[in-house]
Amino acid sequence: MSRLPQDVDKNLEYKVLDPYIVLHGGKKAVYAFKPTNPNKTNYVVLTPDLWTELMKHQDDVGEFGRNVREFSEEVKLLREQRRTSLEEGIKIDENYHLVSIREYNPGLDREVDPRVGSTPQTRTFKTALTLHRKGKKVELITNNPTLANLANSYGVPVSEWKDLKSVQDPSQIYRGRRDLLMPEDFIDAFYAGGRITLEELACDPELEAIMRDNPFVRNEYFFIQGRTKRDVSALGRCVRTNDGQDVLQKLNPLTEDKIGRIECVDYEQRFAMDALLDPAIPLVILTGSAGTGKTLLAMTAAYFGWKHEWFKKALISKPIVDSGRKGIGFLPGSKEEKILPWVAPVFDNLGLISSEKDVELFKGIIEVEASAFLRGRNFPNLFFLLDEGQNCTRGEMKTVVTRMAKGSKLVVTGDTSQIDDPYLDETTNGLSHLIQATRGQELVATVHLKNCKRSPLADMGAKLL
Repeated sequence: MSRLPQDVDKNLEYKVLDPYIVLHGGKKAVYAFKPTNPNKTNYVVLTPDLWTELMKHQDDVGEFGRNVREFSEEVKLLREQRRTSLEEGIKIDENYHLVSIREYNPGLDREVDPRVGSTPQTRTFKTALTLHRKGKKVELITNNPTLANLANSYGVPVSEWKDLKSVQDPSQIYRGRRDLLMPEDFIDAFYAGGRITLEELACDPELEAIMRDNPFVRNEYFFIQGRTKRDVSALGRCVRTNDGQDVLQKLNPLTEDKIGRIECVDYEQRFAMDALLDPAIPLVILTGSAGTGKTLLAMTAAYFGWKHEWFKKALISKPIVDSGRKGIGFLPGSKEEKILPWVAPVFDNLGLISSEKDVELFKGIIEVEASAFLRGRNFPNLFFLLDEGQNCTRGEMKTVVTRMAKGSKLVVTGDTSQIDDPYLDETTNGLSHLIQATRGQELVATVHLKNCKRSPLADMGAKLL
């Protein structure tokens, strides 16, 4: 067991790190918990059990393995520079230290383990609980809600590392669209000119107050209704014109037509198709629950781009979480044969888009790739669909976006409430981070689809189950 620091100073506090924090934060977690008050001193506790858990992930393909390696290397460098050990403590500055402590009463094994079992995370928790019961000022740092609830049930103070979250509440995730009531004469002017400036809208006191309290952002979509006649309606997108004016403009007329055999069935699908068919928007994010048409709309746009020679090929990618982020090498067959089961839902949509002959030609220009194997590649002049983006980490999502070269269109689809990866949640996944980071950017449009279109049965299941 490590020797506890001589914490006679009442301003000394122990921050016990859950391994989850390192998997997500990597090297940044080394310095993330410095006290803002210069009169306070923090000891960041890296238990031996934390390192045991990290060892399981150090060879992982993808961000978690990379984060573990970078974190471990940074701590190693600090040890060597300070010529000390984790057991003795690494002094980073006067009021910030790293230390290894595995000090808990063996009685906790009998008290805790029969209920939850013995794991690196529970043993890390028991270190925090022991310090707490010894009267030390301690916090368990975790973004794992189950571990946080366990600690809280024993009276151990818990804090989250808020930097890992895209937003603090999932309801704050940007949806890219909203409803707007407008005077009927404004709607008439909008139809007559195909656009209306935000300056003109601000002439109406109610609209001016809305724009002041919740400003419109670029590529935000609006379902517009008459203020007194709700059957008078319009659809628009907020854009900046070449002469620098911010306007609401009408949607692309193609959103009212059939593309192949596909036709938008409601206004939210028209929002999505407007963004998908706009060459000036190289990144489109489509969110929504199962059956809302995200993948079908994306592949319809890819088909349209191929037919009009916008793209020479299409690439479909998806995070492979079932294999524990350790790659797909254990599966039989070629790389494409290994990945195809994960992207089969995308190919299922192709038969709906056009004739069998046309679809077979279209399939010939489609490639598949796992998202974990994109680092270092360059993708010019193609249509790139990243499906199930909510199962990407923040770093993996950055890798995908930064691979896009000139002439390419990236479409990311997903449902932030349906996370399959045990290390991600609704606010820490890569899709949520992408949505929040790119809100209002000229090159990006986000559209949230609410209505299930697959079938009445699918709609019922989405609502009731």
